[in-house]
Amino acid sequence: MALVHYEGGKTRDDLIEEVSKSEYALVDFFATWCGPCRALGPVLEEMQSEVDYNIIKVDIDSYQELAAIYGVRSIPTLIVFKGPNVLETFIGGRDKETLKKEVARIIGK
Repeated sequence: MALVHYEGGKTRDDLIEEVSKSEYALVDFFATWCGPCRALGPVLEEMQSEVDYNIIKVDIDSYQELAAIYGVRSIPTLIVFKGPNVLETFIGGRDKETLKKEVARIIGK
């Protein structure tokens, strides 16, 4: 599917609109100054062509309101959505295979 650098509105509804473009979505709350976030970036880039859900990157410095709404206190924070519903939240980076397996377990694929 696609890797989207979120540039939409700052409300929960705006993010949900983007998340709902595919049945499931993985949202990465990150910051450009965060070392573990920078390490996770290439992992997500590789994953985009291997998975059937969208991956959405949200910069917490630009979207502090969204980070607060979803309780992001550490980064990277990864949230798996089905439509508007949060299925699970992960904190910290992972290698590609581990992350793919964790998301597959959650979405049942």
